[in-house]
Amino acid sequence: ASQGCMVVQGNEIIRAYAPKVKTVDASGAGATFSSGFIYGYLNGWSLEDSVRFAIAAASLKVTRSGLEMFPVREIKGLAHTVRVERMQFRDNQFVKIREMFQLPEEHLLSANPLVKETRKLAAKILPKRKTERRKIKKSLVE
Repeated sequence: ASQGCMVVQGNEIIRAYAPKVKTVDASGAGATFSSGFIYGYLNGWSLEDSVRFAIAAASLKVTRSGLEMFPVREIKGLAHTVRVERMQFRDNQFVKIREMFQLPEEHLLSANPLVKETRKLAAKILPKRKTERRKIKKSLVE
């Protein structure tokens, strides 16, 4: 469990990595993971959100002994930090999509001239103040 998990639904494959926590009592971590995943699934969450929540719940569970559970907001807070990767199954092995398409790392994208120009254009076009953004959102709703 400390290594995370891989979930598969149809063609969707997600590898989630457990955050590093200090383990106090590992008993019940599997049941907590299952409960967390089912909670997300029954609430109509995506596969990724459900597995993030499940990993976070199990990770928090092992930090305390006994059966005490954490508030949902605390689990959701940790869930946002869970690292996930989308994968494909090719040639009898799981392959990270980023590697399959040989996508550059995020920091390398910022050096790309096309990305730089797109960001400049977006900075010119998009409103800079929150009040302007609120007006735009409000006009879209009306």
